[in-house]
Amino acid sequence: MEKLTYGRFVKMLGCAASAITEAKDELTELDSQIGDGDHGTTMVKVMETVKATAEGYQGGDFKGMLSAVGMAVLNMGGGATVPLFGSLFSGMARAVPEGTTELTKEQLAEAFKSGEARLLKFSKAPLGGKTMVDALTPAVAAFADYGGADIAAALEAARLAAHEGCMKTKDYVAHFGRAKNLGERALGIPDPGSVSVSIIFKAFAKSVAEE
Repeated sequence: MEKLTYGRFVKMLGCAASAITEAKDELTELDSQIGDGDHGTTMVKVMETVKATAEGYQGGDFKGMLSAVGMAVLNMGGGATVPLFGSLFSGMARAVPEGTTELTKEQLAEAFKSGEARLLKFSKAPLGGKTMVDALTPAVAAFADYGGADIAAALEAARLAAHEGCMKTKDYVAHFGRAKNLGERALGIPDPGSVSVSIIFKAFAKSVAEE
């Protein structure tokens, strides 16, 4: 797949929303061990908002839809997860030209990188901080670095990188959020935010592979 159509991307977002809903209990259980226990519920609300906004957007262009999604999530209010995902989608919109109805692999890579950069402005978390960044940054890099124009193959590379980054968080001591108060007691437990990012990229890869 050398071009990602607008309709296919909307379906990718819907697939990711469904995957997060299916993983709600897993995410809640993880977060109850090292966080506030509300990550599963929050992520379902975030991704339901993403899906509904994307499917309801009438403009038919990537920039407008991503901007609408970002604003809808940001307007939800809530803990740290909400503004981070809102800034991710708003950042992606910034890299997409007006009126774009399909993206090449390189254009999607730029959108991912722009979204990541905007999220990092709010997060301030480095790699190894036991946050969603530990899955997002490797995934974005793997997608961009994939040596070809095939979007499906690049998303599979991103999926693998997100999963690997997520699993690494088991070995990290947290420096952000409630988990930082647990010190080494948080070892052995993956960061729930990184698990969510891994699930989303897995859903993206699965969605385009089925095309």
